[in-house]
Amino acid sequence: MKSMTMNNCHKCATPPRTAGTRNQLEERRDQSGLSRSGTRSRPREHQRDFETMADSRSMPPKARKTKDVTGNTCTICGREGNLVCPCQTTRYCSKECQAVDWKDRGHKKACRKIRAEREEEAKRSEAPTPPSSPTPVFYGPAERTHADEVRARIKAEHEAARVDREANPKPEPIVTSERYGKACPICLEEWDVTKWSQTEQIFQACCAKTVCKSCSQKTRFRPCPLCRAPWPKTAADYLANLRRHADNDVAEAIGALGRGYITGDIGLKISEKKGMRLLERAADLGDVEAMLRVSLAYQDGDLGVEVDKLKAMRVCRPAAERGYALAQFSLAGFLIEADEFEESLALVQQAAEQGLAVAQFELGMYHERGYGVSKDLDEARRWYERGAAQGLEEAKTHLAELPAPGKKAPRRRRRKRRGLRASSPHSP
Repeated sequence: MKSMTMNNCHKCATPPRTAGTRNQLEERRDQSGLSRSGTRSRPREHQRDFETMADSRSMPPKARKTKDVTGNTCTICGREGNLVCPCQTTRYCSKECQAVDWKDRGHKKACRKIRAEREEEAKRSEAPTPPSSPTPVFYGPAERTHADEVRARIKAEHEAARVDREANPKPEPIVTSERYGKACPICLEEWDVTKWSQTEQIFQACCAKTVCKSCSQKTRFRPCPLCRAPWPKTAADYLANLRRHADNDVAEAIGALGRGYITGDIGLKISEKKGMRLLERAADLGDVEAMLRVSLAYQDGDLGVEVDKLKAMRVCRPAAERGYALAQFSLAGFLIEADEFEESLALVQQAAEQGLAVAQFELGMYHERGYGVSKDLDEARRWYERGAAQGLEEAKTHLAELPAPGKKAPRRRRRKRRGLRASSPHSP
């Protein structure tokens, strides 16, 4: 009794409504046609149909989905539809639904468009297909294009350059040693034989290589750009690097050490005998500068040795064969004293073509006096002018004494040829 009192309403003692009671009330209300407010309402089936029609009127024409004719339902209300649209894409249950679809949803225009497209497609399928035109076939060479003209022009330019190289071959630069190469290893400028001396080419004791004067001045007091060794602060550091390479039989380092004993400019005590011994060792190892210096010493009996011109010629020849212009000119002096004018002329010609001013002057004398060649004052004038352009005074003097074209040259007393030391201002 107590539990029943607690479950009842505290005001009217009415038992509470359960879920089953609510469902029963809703079923009774639906059967009587009343709404929750007590008014009579339409049946649910008719209400659902009207809601579907209202939604179809508010939907835009493009949003409607076209149903397949294989279905049996009306596209408007969803009931069974027996009426098929002429476009064969929709079904209707009655004329009223068709009117809603045609007027309110715009299916009338879509139906006409679908039927027109089908008719055109049927006509195209019935019409015969025209035969395709055959692809034209071109016989003969292809038409020339702009690319062909460019290729022809490039080929002509290459051919002209090849002919020019063959007509005017570029002389090979001198290769005095494997370490010196053909050019400065820093700026890659070819060695100039007119400036080949110890004042223009600087020997790097850290890596035993030679660089041009300009690069040496730019890298002064800085690490070596070739081996990255620090700059020698004192003469002792420079001498230590030089001795280290000399102990490893580096010809250029041995030659530089020998010249240091002769001049005494790197903190060494002057000793011509020791310097000559080192120069001979460097010459045996292949240093062309050492070869030329030893040859001049035996020619003049200098540095504690006696005069021996045959040995001087023998030591100088390997350097001349390797293209060293000063050695070529010096060897030509020995040969002209032995009256071997043809070989002497060839050596002087090679040195002159490399740009050695004293060789250009000597070659002018050969043509002026007919040593090994026929006399040709025009050729002599040309070589005198090249020597004078480099500032050689003797070439300027002989050029001024040459007669005008068409006149004979005055007699000159024959000058005794005494070798490179007497006639060349470029001797090492």
